Amino acid sequence: MSNIEILRKRIREQRNQEVTSSTVDQKTTEQDRQRFFEASISSFQPFNLNPLAKRLKHDLSHADYADLIRRILDANPVQKLTLEEFIEVFELKDSNIDAGRILFELSRARQFSRYMPGRKILVAAFPKSASSYLANQLSFGLGLPFAHLTTTALNPSNLGVNGREQELCELALCVRSLSGKGFVAQHHMKGTPYLLKLLQQYDVRVILTVRNVFDAIVSADDMLCANPGWASAFSQGSQKIPLNYASLKRENRLRILGNTIGIWYLDFYLSWLRLKNLGSDHVLLSYEEHLSKNTGNKHMLYEVLRDYLRLDVSEAERLQTALLSEDFSHEQARFNQGIAGRGCDVPETVRRHLIEHALFFKDELTAPHRQILFGLVDG
Repeated sequence: MSNIEILRKRIREQRNQEVTSSTVDQKTTEQDRQRFFEASISSFQPFNLNPLAKRLKHDLSHADYADLIRRILDANPVQKLTLEEFIEVFELKDSNIDAGRILFELSRARQFSRYMPGRKILVAAFPKSASSYLANQLSFGLGLPFAHLTTTALNPSNLGVNGREQELCELALCVRSLSGKGFVAQHHMKGTPYLLKLLQQYDVRVILTVRNVFDAIVSADDMLCANPGWASAFSQGSQKIPLNYASLKRENRLRILGNTIGIWYLDFYLSWLRLKNLGSDHVLLSYEEHLSKNTGNKHMLYEVLRDYLRLDVSEAERLQTALLSEDFSHEQARFNQGIAGRGCDVPETVRRHLIEHALFFKDELTAPHRQILFGLVDG
């Protein structure tokens, strides 16, 4: 029995267990198609349970319906077709369903994507270090689309990925590269030797943004209190906080953040420092020196990026205009206050805890690094 015959037999068995509903004799519109796409890229509901999917399949041509479903699958990695849909949407025949052949195509796509043109940039960052602002201006100035490199999903938060550490997904990197348009990605992604090797293979340039840890904690507290939804169990990041976070006393909130994201900041910084010692070619930007509204030097920022990204004259001019302009979306850039020096009143217990933790690594986190992290002038 061939592969297709086996699949079709399974489909018949599946159909015998299903109760099918009649198709609604209502014509779909372009708005229906878009509504279905937007709902499906953030949904866990199988297509065969969605009445609108039945209408679309009835009203659209096979080619249009199959194209729509494939686009949804590209944007939603948790969706799974029924066997019948799988065969129809991907037009499978015995000649192209061989597993070895599919693996060959995957391997070819992976290798081919590494040669595709387009400027590729990863902003790896402390949370609350102006990384969203920087990625926004790089995208605008260089004409590069935003991209997620942790998943192929278009709406990752809606699918529940916030609770994961932001690790690189090579499939996402491959897919984004295949567009040939380049991209700007922005993630709170720790460095590892494996990550470094992958980024080198795909010619991705890495920009690191860091900030005084105490200032960053205060800014994170602002965000979590202003947007209680971030504290929900579904939306929280990989460092967990109490569900009633916003109702706690400020001193307790900052103690919690010191024990969670504060330690994470040190781990993040150390991970990339070790990669630098292994030969990583990333560039480090300081919030205080380059990005802050009250202390940052945007001309210096432009010069560092121009040289590191090896921009041509036209690109350099566009990026300079973007960086020196205040014309940007505060919502997209997740802009808070944009100023340095906000962590002066962090409780002494929190400050001492983080500094003492850093001193365990004093052979690596030497005085200059501790100055970046804590604003300490001496050792």
